[in-house]
Amino acid sequence: MPEPDVKARPSVFNGALVLNQRSLRSALDNLNAEKNGKAAQSLGAPDLINLCLLLESIAFSNQLYVDGTLPPQDLALLDRSLDLTKRASGCPVAVSQIHRTAEDLKNLFQESAETAGLLIHDSLHALDSQKDKPLEEDVDEFCNVILDSAGQPRRLREERAAIYADAASRGVDTFRGSKCAAGIMTAELEDLDLLETVAFHLRAAPADRSRKIVAVLINRFRINYVNSLAASKKAAYLADMTIEDLRSAQVIIFWRYLAKKIAERHSIHLTPETRSAFDSNLSAAPLGFAILLNTRGNSPHDLVKEAFSIRDQRFAKRAAGMTAQDRYMHEMDANAFANFQDYLYKSKWVELHNHSEREKFSKCWWREIKLPFVAGVALGAYFGVSAHGSAAIVAAFHAGGEILGEILNHAAEKTGRGGGIQVEQYRKLDGYLQLAADNDRLGVTLSEQVNRLFKRGLTL
Repeated sequence: MPEPDVKARPSVFNGALVLNQRSLRSALDNLNAEKNGKAAQSLGAPDLINLCLLLESIAFSNQLYVDGTLPPQDLALLDRSLDLTKRASGCPVAVSQIHRTAEDLKNLFQESAETAGLLIHDSLHALDSQKDKPLEEDVDEFCNVILDSAGQPRRLREERAAIYADAASRGVDTFRGSKCAAGIMTAELEDLDLLETVAFHLRAAPADRSRKIVAVLINRFRINYVNSLAASKKAAYLADMTIEDLRSAQVIIFWRYLAKKIAERHSIHLTPETRSAFDSNLSAAPLGFAILLNTRGNSPHDLVKEAFSIRDQRFAKRAAGMTAQDRYMHEMDANAFANFQDYLYKSKWVELHNHSEREKFSKCWWREIKLPFVAGVALGAYFGVSAHGSAAIVAAFHAGGEILGEILNHAAEKTGRGGGIQVEQYRKLDGYLQLAADNDRLGVTLSEQVNRLFKRGLTL
């Protein structure tokens, strides 16, 4: 398969995730709705998507973060929701905040606006086709800052951007979109004057259109800005799917691709109602969907317990090692995005599937090589370590040399004990997603499960 023409930014991913604050707040609010006296309203598709994303993030990542440069009142509300969830579930739900210096932030604002420059340009020239909802609040200050900066010397624009970066670093609230405005003011692109482009579209725009333009600018900027923050923690940004398109600028994580492929095989066994909901809304969070269907408790916080019960940091770390260590910036349609995922990961997925389906493969691989007696002792020690402890390790050590090294390497290759996801981990994941389909078909359907856990209806 030829390599697609997709722009990439070098990065490192180690299994950590940065969550969108609004997506996280939505999920936590629905988990805590009954305790907050707000359980009467039914759950809709955005509620369920955000909930499933949080559950699979807890279960399959090794660290969760959120942007620490958000307005202090937003972060305070988030902390209260996290504390309530932690106490109600009895699980150590933790989300750390990412903070940066003023100088770092100023550079991140500029880089993020430059990265988003082409998307901003294209979106503004096709504004009516953009799905972004106009901002509800007043955008006059944002517009005035952009229009005042257009035509100013770069030195003055840099000074103004530095003020906004300093405020963000200290947690001082300014106005909605100040980070985005700072990035646009300082962006330098070879083939595009981003500041003048944005100013041109704002100059003659009426109030309702201005609010739509500013929403587009902030959303295109933010996904790149938070991706840059995530990179400082070797993490991936998990966007809010109710306002952001995951295809816009996202780390394509191997465990999400693997779960999607497995879920596609089992989704045919779902009840028609649940499969319709899965295909239209929940297929982007298949692991969270499985946690929702497999939970046997009786309250929303039992979902958190279920997520923690299957959390495996080694899985997150191994999957991170199989994830392409780049961030991709490109607006693809659904088919192009699926093809690009296949380009990155299809061979790894097929290899895991084939190893899993090969009957009793771990019992027959050793027949492929001739083993002297001493190597056989070493191999027995290798597989006996967990049962016999240090004695087996000592035996393996004395059995020795290069022969032992070759045997262990061969064993690791054949059994999946080397780098990457183990075949046994793949089987557990496959079984868990199959269990979700069985529970829906033979036990409690998705809508019944939501009603049982949340005491609320489901509207999709």
